[in-house]
Amino acid sequence: MAVITHRRHGRKIPSRQPSRPPIRYQDWDASGWAGLIGAFAFLALQLGLTPMAIGGGPWEIIKAIAGVALGSAAMVRPPGLRLIAIALAVLLPVALVYSRLLSSAISGRSRATGLILGACAGLFLYWWHAYALSWLMPWLSLWRHPLSLVAHLAWGLSMAWVYQQFYAAHAFLRR
Repeated sequence: MAVITHRRHGRKIPSRQPSRPPIRYQDWDASGWAGLIGAFAFLALQLGLTPMAIGGGPWEIIKAIAGVALGSAAMVRPPGLRLIAIALAVLLPVALVYSRLLSSAISGRSRATGLILGACAGLFLYWWHAYALSWLMPWLSLWRHPLSLVAHLAWGLSMAWVYQQFYAAHAFLRR
């Protein structure tokens, strides 16, 4: 309850109206950087961990991501810079959308809550990529292994952590 000062007597009395919660400011710049950094962290972990889990080379991940745009033909294409460019053209905009959604959930919350929500987002992204989207794109089922779960958790956690760091820095500058 808010405390107001009575007009005539000058004494403080409690208000009958509840105080308003603080306005939650969403930092779009921080959200964009969180999406980009989180996507590159995810990609680095996937490229490093997936060959250990399923065999093959790191090109399988690039082909799977590019396959979202090219279809199943991407899985038989020879590796090259064009395939990397297509994979990044798919991954980065999607990561920006994911980070905008996550930042709307964690802005104005404590660091611990933000990291917990980031881990939950990573779990959701793992389910979304490895199970839900694999109904439409069966080649994404190659992400159904524990190391891919680790990479997706790292993606969610890194997006949340980077967003909170940039949010705190920008909040300091807004003062």
